[in-house]
Parts: sequence; structure tokens; C-alpha cells
Amino acid sequence: MADHPNRGKGNDRWTPEHDQALLVQGIIALVKSNQTSLYLLPGIIGCVDGHGNDRTSKKVNQLLARFAEANNVDPAVVKGSRRKSTTDSPPRKKVKKENGVKQEEK
Repeated sequence: MADHPNRGKGNDRWTPEHDQALLVQGIIALVKSNQTSLYLLPGIIGCVDGHGNDRTSKKVNQLLARFAEANNVDPAVVKGSRRKSTTDSPPRKKVKKENGVKQEEK
């Protein structure tokens, strides 16, 4: 994390907005951006990870929505909070499989 010029100097009073707008939504964003790490947890991997981890993803979203609601934050932020993709990565190429051989589409 980059240093902030005012880091360590914040003496403002803690408010509910810090809980709701910053911490709760920040926690949700962190979980969503690291969601693939959850798929590797013991008890998930090899047990309930079929269907491309769709069930795990839905369960994570369900738990995050409950967490948001319990902290007076609109559960819709869970759907609005997307995993971050790297902006430097090139777009994926479409690959067509013919006769058992993968070929790039032009």
C-alpha cells in the first residue's frame, strides 16, 4: 500500500459512516478481489468445488450480503463489488476446438 501524506495523523472522531461506507464495503471488496483464494481452502477444494466453484461463489456472495445487511449496508454492494482484473493483461483470445485440436480464432 502506498504511503499517504497524512498517514498516522488522523485524529477525527470515528463515525458510523467509517463503519458502513469504509470498513464494511472495504472488507467486501477485499473478499471479492481475493475470492479465488477461498476456493483452495481445505474442505472446499475437492469437496464442494464442482461446477467451476459456482456454488462456492454463490455462498460467498450470500455470506457477504448477510454481513452487509447486519452492518446496515445495502446488500446490493456485494453484486456491485467486482473482482479486480489487471489492466495490463491482454484480452483473452477466443479458442475454437476442431477435431480435438485448439485453434485461435481470428
